Amino acid sequence: MAAKDTRGRCRSRSASGSRDNVYCSDYKRRKSSPASSSRSNVSNQCSSTASSGKSQTESVSYWMRQRAEKMGIFYATEATDITEFYKISKKWEVEESIIYPFTGKNKQILDSLVKFIKEKLKRTTELNDPVTEGLARSLRNIKLCEKMLEDTENSVIDEPDQNLKWYLSRSLMKIEEFYGELLAFLRNRSFRPKEIAETDFTKLLSKFLEICLLNVDFLPEKRVMEINGVPTASVPDLRINFNEDQMTVIGVVEVKGMRLKKVPSDKKFSIQGVLNDRVLGQHAGELLVDHKESTFGVEAVLGILCMQTTSDDVQIFSKSNKI
Repeated sequence: MAAKDTRGRCRSRSASGSRDNVYCSDYKRRKSSPASSSRSNVSNQCSSTASSGKSQTESVSYWMRQRAEKMGIFYATEATDITEFYKISKKWEVEESIIYPFTGKNKQILDSLVKFIKEKLKRTTELNDPVTEGLARSLRNIKLCEKMLEDTENSVIDEPDQNLKWYLSRSLMKIEEFYGELLAFLRNRSFRPKEIAETDFTKLLSKFLEICLLNVDFLPEKRVMEINGVPTASVPDLRINFNEDQMTVIGVVEVKGMRLKKVPSDKKFSIQGVLNDRVLGQHAGELLVDHKESTFGVEAVLGILCMQTTSDDVQIFSKSNKI
C-alpha cells in the first residue's frame, strides 16, 4: 500500500511548556537526528507519486472492515494496556512524547486530579437508578443534574499548592460546563426525544473529555491521505490533540447512535462482536489517515468509539511495515 499526506502545508510544532498541558515537565523533546530519521524513513516508505488530480477523493465513511483488512489493518482481539502506547512513543523518538509512568510532582498532580474528578462526578451514577421509569425518571434526573450543577457552581477549592490549585480550578470549570451540557441534553431527551442526534452525544462527550484537561477539537478539519493513488478523506467526530496547535494527535473519536450486537455474558468482549463492519471500517480508516500525526509515533494512534454512553478503547495495528 502506498500512502501520502496531501494536505500540502508546512507544519511547525510549538513548544509544549504551557500549563494547558497537565504533565508539562514530563514532556520530552527529541529533536536530534535519530528523531528526524525515524519520521523520514516511514514517510519515504509511505510515499508515492503525487496524484495527477484526476482521481476523485473518496471518504473513509464508506469503508467496510474487509476493506481495511485487505490493506493489512486489523483490530486487536484483546484490549491493549495504555502503557504500550507510551512504549511505542519512546521507540519512535517523536519530537514530543509523554514519559510514563509519571513520577514526583507530576504524579501528585495526576493522582490529585483523578481523585478530584471522581469526587465531583460520583453522583452521576444515580442517573442510572432504575427505581423510576419514563417521564418520572426523566424529571428526577433533570432535578438531580440541576442539583449537581448548583453544587459545582458553589464549590470552593481549598488547596495551598497554587500550581495544583490551578489545575483543579480549570477542571472544576470544565465540570461545570459538562453539567450544563448534560442538563440541556436531559431536557431535550425528556421533551423532544425524537430530536436527539449524534451531534448531541458528541457535544456531551467533548465536554466530558475536557474535564481531564484534554485539548478536544469539536469541529475537526478534513484530512486527506493518498492511498494507492486515490486521495482518501477523513473527518472524525472529535480529535484529541496533544497541543492547542492541533498538529499532533493523541486520538480520534467516533460517536455512533446504534444498537450493539448482543453478546453472551460468558464470552469475552470483542469489538468485532458488538459492532458492524461499516463502523469498524470507517473507524479504521480514520485512524489510518491520522496515524502519521500521532504523538505516539507512526505505529499507533488511540481511537475511541462512543457507544450507548459507554466507550471502549480500541487499538489499530497492521501486519504491513508500509503503514
